[in-house]
Amino acid sequence: MEILILLISILNEYYFSPFSGNKFLSCEKAISILKAPSISEFNKENVLISFSYSNPYQISGLNFFEGAILKNFKIFKFGIGYEFFGTDFYRENTYLLGISFNRENINFGINFKTLNLYIKENFSKWVFGMDFGISFSLFENLKIGFFSLNFNSPKIISQKIYPVSSISISFKENENFETLFDLNYEEKYTSFNFAQKFYILKNLVISPGISLEPPLFSIIFEVPFENIDFSYSFKNHPILGGYHSYEIDIKR
Repeated sequence: MEILILLISILNEYYFSPFSGNKFLSCEKAISILKAPSISEFNKENVLISFSYSNPYQISGLNFFEGAILKNFKIFKFGIGYEFFGTDFYRENTYLLGISFNRENINFGINFKTLNLYIKENFSKWVFGMDFGISFSLFENLKIGFFSLNFNSPKIISQKIYPVSSISISFKENENFETLFDLNYEEKYTSFNFAQKFYILKNLVISPGISLEPPLFSIIFEVPFENIDFSYSFKNHPILGGYHSYEIDIKR
């Protein structure tokens, strides 16, 4: 049991939702509040609802789920989110409330969340976490964001949850092509993500990407419609293998 729990905790370092690698890829999704506070301000929909599910690396019984609802109140946006990673005996749950504001070309966002680690018949611990984000629209086609998840460094037992800090850039060359960069830092660990977004057809968007540490390749297929979008993503890890994820986004 202890070895399996250790394996799951290691896998948790490599789980992902379809849009977690490059932050601005998710700015049109309600799920963006889970990954990068403030970028939801770039979306003007009245209500957004997102659901994402994956079975990490096809490991039996291991699941990863995300869900979020985002409401536009004109002068600010308010969202709630939930994230689950684990099995029937080992679970990591996150419950989140988020709010974001826009002042001219600057967006601010902050999340308040509770994190729960549950080990069946043995252990359950709750802690409080906070996320912060600020993003800028420098030109019509250039966006820059700075984000920090768990910036208050909550602890579960004696284990600190280190902040994950990111710098994200989105440059949209034209209406059919966008380039994205992310630099992430967590406790002496740095990763770089690069992606390009191709608006192939009205109902087809393809976003290939790479990460340098560890070396990963990913690709996202989006099929957008007027009130609902469907997404499928694939990421390949050099040791763990392939990872498939599915997402539905509802727009009102």
